[in-house]
Amino acid sequence: MKVTEQLAKRVAHDLRSPLSVLQVFEKYSTNIQHDQRQLLNSTIKRISEISNELLSFKVKENKQPELHLGSVKSDILEIIKEKQLQYKEKSITISSLISLSKDIHLEQIILNELKRVISNLVDNSAEAIAMDNGVISVRTQDHYDTLSVAITDNGSGIASDNLPHLGKAGFTFGKQNGNGLGLHLAKTFAEKNGGRLTINTEVSKGTTVEVQIKLPLRSDP
Repeated sequence: MKVTEQLAKRVAHDLRSPLSVLQVFEKYSTNIQHDQRQLLNSTIKRISEISNELLSFKVKENKQPELHLGSVKSDILEIIKEKQLQYKEKSITISSLISLSKDIHLEQIILNELKRVISNLVDNSAEAIAMDNGVISVRTQDHYDTLSVAITDNGSGIASDNLPHLGKAGFTFGKQNGNGLGLHLAKTFAEKNGGRLTINTEVSKGTTVEVQIKLPLRSDP
């Protein structure tokens, strides 16, 4: 595990340089539009979150990590706003429906992972849309002890012979530079948190990918 810890810290260190360049660019750029600045700020924040997580990665024995809670609703709205700005010029409409029975709070490290999962799945949906006026919806809801986030698109759908392989590390199709990590990480995240990943698709109609995770006994602050 020491090797993993050292690698995490090295990657975090290497991220500092490009992150600093982005921060300087954002600070001194005066001729970029408001939406572009919002997207840049959101990107800088997410890279910083990833870097901080890697820097704090440490194998701890018999120690409880320090707990930081975040709002599910606020964090999901934040990543949806980022993706709306990202695909604004590509004629793709991204909508969000959050239907929660209460203001659910989770550990921030889990929320950061959830945001990355949503980001990857929205990117997958956008790549599956070959038409103008593409539509992606992100629906979030809770039911008893489960939190569900479902991403639905009106893209090309997935052929049945590919379905058994979805979620396997390295399996990809239809993307020139795909690496198969998006669905694999989503599946791993869901299962690690006591849930599951489900996929419903129809060729030429679209796809819904749903990530479910178990909520702790108390998920309010």
